[in-house]
Amino acid sequence: MRGIQVLLISLLAGCSLLIKPDTQNCSYVRFSVDGDFQDVMETLNMVITDRGLVVSHTFDIAGMLKRTEEVTGIKTSFNNAEVIEFCSAGLSSKMLSENPHRIIFCPYRIAVYTLYEEPSKVFLSYRPLACSGSSPILFQIDSLVESLIRETIKFQDQY
Repeated sequence: MRGIQVLLISLLAGCSLLIKPDTQNCSYVRFSVDGDFQDVMETLNMVITDRGLVVSHTFDIAGMLKRTEEVTGIKTSFNNAEVIEFCSAGLSSKMLSENPHRIIFCPYRIAVYTLYEEPSKVFLSYRPLACSGSSPILFQIDSLVESLIRETIKFQDQY
């Protein structure tokens, strides 16, 4: 079954370049797809691990914000919100060999979330690193992160 998933994702990756971001600037790049939050999270995790990358942690941002609503007095906009952290040892090593102060960019992160006002639209976003310098390795990392998002969306669009 895993082999079929890898093949399907590989085939879909070729078509994923047709998927355009909703928002793109130096602060963040945001995509969206209609679907179920949990399905998108599972697909993204599968896409990341199928590339041989390791998910180091997933943060429940919505849960944290909901727990602190009473203290802060601010009601969260998020129905669901998680941030997945992962790494590519090869790309990170290259990036850090150029400039060890870029350690702040490790690990890479993708935010996945739904808003109360649009519960069936799942947003996926990341912070582009290439805006922080013109090094080709930063563009490679951005390309990797964006390709993971595009594959996830393409997979979701098929089902």
